[in-house]
Amino acid sequence: MTLFVGNYRHSIDEKGRLVLPSRFRTPFEGAGYIAPYEMNVVGIWTVENFERDYEKRFARLHESVEYDERFRNTNFHTYQIEIDKQGRFLLNPQLREMFNLDGEVVFAGNGDHIEVWTPEAYASSIEANVAIFAKTIA
Repeated sequence: MTLFVGNYRHSIDEKGRLVLPSRFRTPFEGAGYIAPYEMNVVGIWTVENFERDYEKRFARLHESVEYDERFRNTNFHTYQIEIDKQGRFLLNPQLREMFNLDGEVVFAGNGDHIEVWTPEAYASSIEANVAIFAKTIA
């Protein structure tokens, strides 16, 4: 399994493309998957990591109506991406609109996937996590 850590800022270009940070590129081998991940976040997976996670999620189908709905809705907005030699890929217009991704974005490695955040949502998440962490060590 490929692991991603760290965070980087990049901008969406005029053609709606993003450039993967150079430290994240190699495992993708020219392709990957992009999908809604959480409320304010889009996730990017290598083909290998996505297929492994998909099998796990598929095995959980019919555990609950809520899970089945989330699984279905995620599939509706999951796209395979092609990544060129410069690390560029087209960010699906629906995902751009759904997650308000325009201009600058934050790429954040989160283990087996990369998250794409607006700078504002990322900053809010970091602030909330710092507050939670501070309470747990107090």
